[in-house]
Amino acid sequence: MHAADVILAARRQAALSQAELAERAGTTQAVISRYESRKAHPSFAMVERLVEAADLQMEIELIPRVPLMGEGPIGQALTRERAVVLDTLRGSGVVEAEIAGDFATGTDTPGTPLLLLVRARQPLDDFALLSMRGTLEVCLGCTVIVLDADNIWAQWRAEADGPRMPFDLGPEE
Repeated sequence: MHAADVILAARRQAALSQAELAERAGTTQAVISRYESRKAHPSFAMVERLVEAADLQMEIELIPRVPLMGEGPIGQALTRERAVVLDTLRGSGVVEAEIAGDFATGTDTPGTPLLLLVRARQPLDDFALLSMRGTLEVCLGCTVIVLDADNIWAQWRAEADGPRMPFDLGPEE
């Protein structure tokens, strides 16, 4: 997880604006903005100070490294941006996700789209699917096609019915 993700999550959890967090931490809104946009990189001590200013405490847990999800650029991006991907999926109510198509078989090439089949607690409308797609495309740097696994469009049925690779969402929060 990147320091920007920690700061943004703390600020949002505390329902604070950037200016409010900055005031509590004794810094400026511009500094918070630069941290959250990854234009500046805070020290560990500064991240702790910002988390505490949001009336939260930070705990660090060392866990086994998640294996690389593939050797290509998409696999590396999925591994690197896993926290953002998980937040995006869980934030949309997704409880199960699978990767299908060429990436699942290891035959992806540059330009191959990532085909992601998802199941949610409640049916997903087109807006939710497009919103997830947009967020994932920005963080992964590739074309992402997000489909409701229970309501797959006819033109994607053949791809979706091929080999699949589970994407572990971890325990539901």
